Amino acid sequence: MVCSVFNKKNKIMTKKTKKNDNEFSKTLRFHGISKRMLGQEMNLSQPTIKSYCENPQKFRLDQLRKIGQMTSMDMNSIDELIDGKE
Repeated sequence: MVCSVFNKKNKIMTKKTKKNDNEFSKTLRFHGISKRMLGQEMNLSQPTIKSYCENPQKFRLDQLRKIGQMTSMDMNSIDELIDGKE
C-alpha cells in the first residue's frame, strides 16, 4: 500500500505502509503519528500500543479523544474508522 504525502517543498512523496497494517494504523501514519509517539503521548508501553492499534476497540474514550486532537479528526470519524465503516 502506498500513501501520498507532501513534503516541505510541496512535492508529492510516497510512503510505503506495511501490508498487515489496518486502516487505523494507516490513518495514524498518514497524520505523522507513529506507534512510538502515540505510546509516549499516552504514557502506554509499546506492547500495549501495538495491541491497541491491532484492535482499536480496546482504546478508552479519553485516549480516542487525545488521538482526535492529535489528528484533528472528530469523534464520528474515529468511530467510523474503528468500526470499519467508510
